[in-house]
Amino acid sequence: MYKLFSIARPYSRAAFIFALEHKKIKHWQSMLEYLSFISKNKKITQLISRKVSPKILFKIFSSICYNTLDQYGKNFVYIMAQNKRLCIFPIVLQQFVELRATLESKININITSSFRLNKIQKNKIISLIEARILKKIILKCKIDKSILGGIIIHINNIVIDGSIRSRLDHLTDILKS
Repeated sequence: MYKLFSIARPYSRAAFIFALEHKKIKHWQSMLEYLSFISKNKKITQLISRKVSPKILFKIFSSICYNTLDQYGKNFVYIMAQNKRLCIFPIVLQQFVELRATLESKININITSSFRLNKIQKNKIISLIEARILKKIILKCKIDKSILGGIIIHINNIVIDGSIRSRLDHLTDILKS
């Protein structure tokens, strides 16, 4: 998976820099969202895995995206088809969104809890983290009953694990040694 992130990085950076220079970041993000959606389609995934020629894959993508892609978007798809990279559009999109968030001084934070967080709890978490990292936060919450209680916060490559499951596992390790 990390290899795919490395492979996708030059494409996402090139798309982002082009979009930034032409002041079309929203447009490019919407094109990448659409291309990502298409590349995850079961039939398209099968075509990509069958090693269909890049020209045919490009024609298929172009015909599906007829009204969605501008000429530059079509060129981008053509280059990715020639390099057999159409399957990484979801990763290119993810990295593009991260670059945009960095530009806009925003950061995505994922929170996992064993229960649904209310607005007051979310706002408190947002204000505490924003004060520490000095960026605007985009909060995404997920529920996982297996952590028993507490929360797990993912900030880029940093994980803050305040779950009961983690504490019990740590206590178990201490008691075993």
